[in-house]
Amino acid sequence: MDNVWKGYYFHQYIPHDKGPFDFCRTSWLRLRHSPGETTHESPHHSHIIFSSCFSKHKTSLSKLKNVTNERETRIKELEEKLAHEAKEQSKQLEVIQEEGRITTELTSLGAQCRGERHEQVITRQREALTELRIRIKDLEQLKPPSKC
Repeated sequence: MDNVWKGYYFHQYIPHDKGPFDFCRTSWLRLRHSPGETTHESPHHSHIIFSSCFSKHKTSLSKLKNVTNERETRIKELEEKLAHEAKEQSKQLEVIQEEGRITTELTSLGAQCRGERHEQVITRQREALTELRIRIKDLEQLKPPSKC
């Protein structure tokens, strides 16, 4: 146990930059670099300092885990929402494309119908003109020639 507190293992878990646990780091370094020197701190006092630092680290780690879990949950929610919106947009795009196809088909069908009706009208007009010519011939034959 003494090696853990005074040895090289514990420093791996202490941040090396200035941060919320700078007090723990400086206390550890002070104890670590003066193993044989007598300080105002007793071994029991250093144990209390490290226990306090350890619980601070543990609390901080717990908070960070909670924040990480919350963010991961939020990321999953946003990914699901994005996937749902992508599906909705895909459906809307399909509907728009289908409407475009229907419009195109109806337009071409309408043009075809107009073309067929136009042909039908021309055919009826030819038949009517032929009938009129026949009637005119019949009338000319029934009418006596006039003397001028």
